[in-house]
Amino acid sequence: MVYLANTLLPAMRDWFYASQDGDPTGVEAVTALARRRIEVAWDRLEARMSEGRSYLVGERLSTVDLLAIILMRWSRNMHARQRHGRTSLPMPCEYTHCDRSSR
Repeated sequence: MVYLANTLLPAMRDWFYASQDGDPTGVEAVTALARRRIEVAWDRLEARMSEGRSYLVGERLSTVDLLAIILMRWSRNMHARQRHGRTSLPMPCEYTHCDRSSR
């Protein structure tokens, strides 16, 4: 949870609000740095999930998983999904083991 809160959340704020904070001439640099920070964080979490885990921490769904789902949603059009079309990080529905056919 601390990793997500201190790594991904600040990078996402920089990504989404780069044009509203600071010098307008630095927007592209801030956005590029934020994107790199987000990509590194998702690569790290992807590696963790590719070890065969169902959840980020422990054997049950926890608040860290729910925060990860929110952040996955926010970054759905970024890096990992576009790079490979799919990563070992599941889509939010898969992450919570829900059944799409029941909807």
